[in-house]
Amino acid sequence: MIARVAAIVFMTFAAAACAPDEAARRNADIAALQAIGKTWEEAYRAGDVETLRGLYTKDAVVMPRHRAALVGIDAILEFFAHAAAAYDTAVIDVTDETQVMGDVAIMIGRFWLDGTPKGDAPPFKDAGRYLIVLKRTAGDGWKIYRDIDQRTPDADPANPPSPL
Repeated sequence: MIARVAAIVFMTFAAAACAPDEAARRNADIAALQAIGKTWEEAYRAGDVETLRGLYTKDAVVMPRHRAALVGIDAILEFFAHAAAAYDTAVIDVTDETQVMGDVAIMIGRFWLDGTPKGDAPPFKDAGRYLIVLKRTAGDGWKIYRDIDQRTPDADPANPPSPL
């Protein structure tokens, strides 16, 4: 009986000792994921395709609405390069939720875009929601693995949360 009580006490203290490490790791993961979101927003705004390359896994899939899925980093970067060549784009990103589950994370949020054409293309305003799945990669940290967006009524292109 005493051995059982001692084991329970030991396991309780061991679990309590691990909790701060888990909380610190989770906080570090959340900070890293938020940094990826900020870097993505800045790179997209600047048309910096090479920085975007570093944010995605090689086998990533981006699923933009009204288009076929973009499978692999080359297809994704071609899509972003085309957009960067045609438009100067202002972007606002509001991440509503970030969850870490081991080596997988999700980010859910809203975005607003305002595109000024560089040539003859028409200007555009767009907004919607996104769901991003990220994977922790060996040596490279977190990378975007899946990225999907959709238009939703709670992200109105005419009413961004702040000026674009």
